[in-house]
Amino acid sequence: MSVVQIAYKFASFREKVEPGKNLNDVLPRSLKHFKLSTENKSWALYHAEKQLPLTVPLRLLNLAAGATLELKELKQTGTPEQILKLKFTVLGRGAEVWTGPSSTKIIDAIQVIFERKSWPLTLNDMRLQCFSKVYNLEQINQSTFAELGILENVALRLSFASKLEEPRKQPRMPEPRSTPPVREKVKAEDYVEKPVEAQGDDQSIAAYIPDSDVSLASYKDQEEQDFEVTVNHFKRYQKMLSKSTGSDQPLLTKRLREKESASKKIDNCNVRVRFPDRTCVDINFKPDDTIRLVYEAVTRCLDDRTIPFALFHSHPHKEIQNGDLKLVENLKFGSKTLLVLESAHNGVKLRSDLIEKAKTFASLRDLDDSMKQTIESPAPKGIDKKAGNSLRSGQTPKWLKLGKK
Repeated sequence: MSVVQIAYKFASFREKVEPGKNLNDVLPRSLKHFKLSTENKSWALYHAEKQLPLTVPLRLLNLAAGATLELKELKQTGTPEQILKLKFTVLGRGAEVWTGPSSTKIIDAIQVIFERKSWPLTLNDMRLQCFSKVYNLEQINQSTFAELGILENVALRLSFASKLEEPRKQPRMPEPRSTPPVREKVKAEDYVEKPVEAQGDDQSIAAYIPDSDVSLASYKDQEEQDFEVTVNHFKRYQKMLSKSTGSDQPLLTKRLREKESASKKIDNCNVRVRFPDRTCVDINFKPDDTIRLVYEAVTRCLDDRTIPFALFHSHPHKEIQNGDLKLVENLKFGSKTLLVLESAHNGVKLRSDLIEKAKTFASLRDLDDSMKQTIESPAPKGIDKKAGNSLRSGQTPKWLKLGKK
């Protein structure tokens, strides 16, 4: 909570204002405290002989704690009128920039914008938002920008109740196929002309499509008990933190660390690229391949190869520029890396022959589960199962010899 001091002539009082609030509510309370009339008069708050905007949050005004704000009457004669440049964002319509004097009524500026863009204007439950302050239709009709304290070039948001109640359009999902698709790894040489030499013969492409029966609405049917946190959840979280910080690893010498890092050498880079329609492709690369080869391989997977696109890391969301940087040495790719494809065009999709041979993620998870159930991990050789049994309470190991007291 910030405290400012409001001064008028030789009197003053202190006012508490939250850092996220603006001065639009402080001005009426100041006029009421000093018993000043607003008929045919306009008032404003000043700091260091500069008029303060009433719509900007207090934390953005760079005022010191306990700053003194002066309450003064605005003199209309002899002062040049301030010209504003405001960006109106109309919900569901678009954005438009309006330029004009601060003495313009807000409703007049809105009508100019709607006439310029040929938008139908309905005044039912119109609301104007500037930062965290929201004004209703009555304030919009009766006030000017200066009277509401809008004295800087800011962005305003205009919304209507009818537009807020419209449901958001869900992204179009691919239609489920009657026959289950079969996953098949296709060699790059089978469907394109001879690729670049650095691509290699071991590069393969596998396509995946999202599960058609999975929807976010299915989570609504789950009960609260399904999301309760158990002790096992905390143990797994603690293990994850220890692994990320390296506190669970023993202290090793430099020779052992170099030996361990050499054993973790990456032999194959599997790159998964996710498209805007949630389809994916898996492509294998060599560690010495460059990101340019990744862009070229993804381009060959597109239905329209002329569409420009960019590849981003999934987290943190950062673009990877097309160039000659190596995947492992320069870009620090691991054995499995997820990238996100983004483009300004809406028609980015996989080729039809790849989609026909694609497989859903659900069938892939079922295959992995079945493989885990059939494979049993054998016990290490030379280790007796009985030797791993822990000692009972009160027992001592045979190798521990205690002297008589």
